[in-house]
Amino acid sequence: MSHRGDWTGDGREDLVARVGEQLRVYSGGLDGIPKSPVTVGTVAADAQVVGAGDVTGDGRPDLVVAAENKLWLYENDTAAAGKPAVKPRKEIGNGGWAPMTVTGPGDVTGDGRPDLLVRDTRDGVLYLYRGQSGGTFGARTEYGRNYTTANRP
Repeated sequence: MSHRGDWTGDGREDLVARVGEQLRVYSGGLDGIPKSPVTVGTVAADAQVVGAGDVTGDGRPDLVVAAENKLWLYENDTAAAGKPAVKPRKEIGNGGWAPMTVTGPGDVTGDGRPDLLVRDTRDGVLYLYRGQSGGTFGARTEYGRNYTTANRP
């Protein structure tokens, strides 16, 4: 499950979850209880779904998904009026993502674009991928060490 944005345009934070192979958006209710889900797409059953924020710069939240040893962008489809939707996925990382744990902490670098923090579970090295225009991320930079699964599950 992930969050980081208003997928329905109602001014409230929504939840995004992978349920099996379905990618679902749960609109936030006024009472704090999420409403019934809307299925917006499909992903691999073991996919990591990350609400990274507005990756593309269009004012709407997007998703980054690690699946099939690749990294994918699921861009918010702003043309789908009235309900949340995503455009067809776009490959933004072409390999080596299977052993990684991906998170979307927001704008770590202070440049106005969301970034990714990625942990390599094999050696505990934490990497920063700086957000770039157009829904992509720059080359990784080492950000920390000793983030092993034993030290930081």
